[in-house]
Amino acid sequence: MLFKQGFITLLIYINVVAGSVGDWYPEQIQCKYHCEVDNCDYQTYILDEDVDVSSYLYKPVASQVKPNVIDKLLFWDCVSLCDYQCQQLTTDMIMSRMDNTDEQIVQFHGKWPFVRVLYIQEFWSTLFSIGNFIPHFLAYKKLNNIKILKRRSHLLINNYKLVSIMGSLAWLFSTIFHFRDTLLTERLDYFFAGGTVLSGFYACTMRFLLNGDIQKHKEYGSLGFAICLFIFTCHVLRLYLDWSYTYNMRFNIAFGVLQYLMLITIAIKNYHTYKNNRYVSNFKVSVLPVLLVVGTSLSMSFELFDIFIPWLQLDSHAIWHGLTILPSFYLYEFFIEDYKALMGSIMK
Repeated sequence: MLFKQGFITLLIYINVVAGSVGDWYPEQIQCKYHCEVDNCDYQTYILDEDVDVSSYLYKPVASQVKPNVIDKLLFWDCVSLCDYQCQQLTTDMIMSRMDNTDEQIVQFHGKWPFVRVLYIQEFWSTLFSIGNFIPHFLAYKKLNNIKILKRRSHLLINNYKLVSIMGSLAWLFSTIFHFRDTLLTERLDYFFAGGTVLSGFYACTMRFLLNGDIQKHKEYGSLGFAICLFIFTCHVLRLYLDWSYTYNMRFNIAFGVLQYLMLITIAIKNYHTYKNNRYVSNFKVSVLPVLLVVGTSLSMSFELFDIFIPWLQLDSHAIWHGLTILPSFYLYEFFIEDYKALMGSIMK
């Protein structure tokens, strides 16, 4: 997958660093403390020792923080439910004062205070992640039906199939992460997001350097794959041993930019190669990849505005997810059309 990558990690990083004002609201700290003390079998602590916890304005009722069967299956416990319910109460308090003050809704743990819908933490991001899963999953089936001589897939097609597999896995784990945010689901989401960057970079680099030459693919394709696999393994190990949003950001930006440059370079080369060829769609092999790079880069800009619409429970991150669904379909249109044009040129 080419679009869950690059600058988005930077934007996530910015949100994590600067987006947790709500965690330090005295009312939020007081609410969580008393909720946990009264309802949870847990040794609680005070986030800010300067906050007076001898009193409180509000706290959830006991029934709201007692996990039911579904909560337990989704790893919600008393402590996490206290945190969630107190976020909602604190947000209600802020909204009640917004008409008379300049207060704005704030984030908690780097996220907006979403209301759970059907036990889903971030409803729209989850729904749009499923939407992004579909084009990658369908693309694998389409690519799997493309054969050449002796009914064997070309190694270039196998590379694109790898992109579709990594894209499917990335959006699957994105769906799980937005459905239920835990340490594990966050890690898996980030790991496979990095995997899509590398798989796309590998596929585009092999396409550019080897130009569809079957013999060269046999000689150098495995070497390129081994190098990328080694990089990905080191990347995951680095994050596992010492989690760093900054490092993750730089990794994804570096390979994301290189991947975009490869796509644009292929598009320019295709234009000069096929501009007078009436059997090749010059739009699909030359214009489309440039539009995809520009369009997805612009869609990422929604994250810069950090929008949150409470009555829709919609934020800029979900909007970005929604805007990447259609380009993902067209990405594989480019891959397939480019492959057919390339094979036609080689056969001639």
